[in-house]
Amino acid sequence: MTYKIRANASGTRSIDVSDTHLATIGKYSLLENLVGSDGIVDEEVLNKLRLNIRSLLSSDEKVIGDARILLLILSVMLPLQVTQLVYGGCLRGCGDTRFCTRLSLFTFGILRPGLAYIAVALLDLGLYGAWGCLVIDQLVRAVVLYRRFYGGKWEKTHV
Repeated sequence: MTYKIRANASGTRSIDVSDTHLATIGKYSLLENLVGSDGIVDEEVLNKLRLNIRSLLSSDEKVIGDARILLLILSVMLPLQVTQLVYGGCLRGCGDTRFCTRLSLFTFGILRPGLAYIAVALLDLGLYGAWGCLVIDQLVRAVVLYRRFYGGKWEKTHV
């Protein structure tokens, strides 16, 4: 038997899932207990996803291992990115756009490229060094925007 799953709200796209697909998902427990009650994607979750996500990239074990490390880096970076996006959006909405723009220019134009050059060219850390610099960039932006928001200086900004 084949099941049709709507892939968008209008129903113009769908995914056909057969009993064979469901058996494979059940056999390997691909969708069971992916994320615990804390919502953290950890190594156990990534190992469960290995068969269905990382193996889409390649069947080479080195590539799959590299993907595991990059997914771990992303699991650290994404909460920082969301934090800085929220605080930056709040500050821009309150009229503190000049500060946010200067911070973005500094991090995009100086901090991230400078750190990436040091990590990749001088320390020879390769792709992991570049991704690590992205995490540091997001951390710096999240901390600076957090402090700016709770420091209250934006309240004195006239729009």
